[in-house]
Amino acid sequence: MPDEKATYKGETNSKGEKEGKGEMTWLDGNFYEGFWMDNKANGKGRLVYKNGEVYDGMFKDDMAHGKGTFLYSNGVKYEGDWENNHEHGHGVEIWPNGDVYEGAFAEGYKTGKGDFKWHDGNSYAGDFVLNDMNGKGTYHWQDGRKFTGDWKDGMMHGTG
Repeated sequence: MPDEKATYKGETNSKGEKEGKGEMTWLDGNFYEGFWMDNKANGKGRLVYKNGEVYDGMFKDDMAHGKGTFLYSNGVKYEGDWENNHEHGHGVEIWPNGDVYEGAFAEGYKTGKGDFKWHDGNSYAGDFVLNDMNGKGTYHWQDGRKFTGDWKDGMMHGTG
């Protein structure tokens, strides 16, 4: 969060650096309120983007890091672990239509074990790689059918 073309209001240290509680408003319309240390957003804070997206959670060195919630402009909500501005660790992603993913994320992607439940009643539990069903998993259709086996690039692979 570089502070060129920005206005800061808040606490500073003896060197004049942002430290403690404060607010930063950028000319482009983005706004941050929260805690600062070493002239960077550190600790609990809220970043509101000009497009309406909002991150509310922990920051480390100007990046989302720790527990936090992000509301995307398309209505998707992610709540969970963050590392270096990416969804990373365990999280829950909820879509406006009712689809829900809960499981592992790595560097912003569904990667690892997870459960995906679609609003139509279908579900998948198993391995994900880069947002796709990849590896071992079970897909349940709302009509009672199921496939347990290998998945590749989001598709059933081999016999179940």
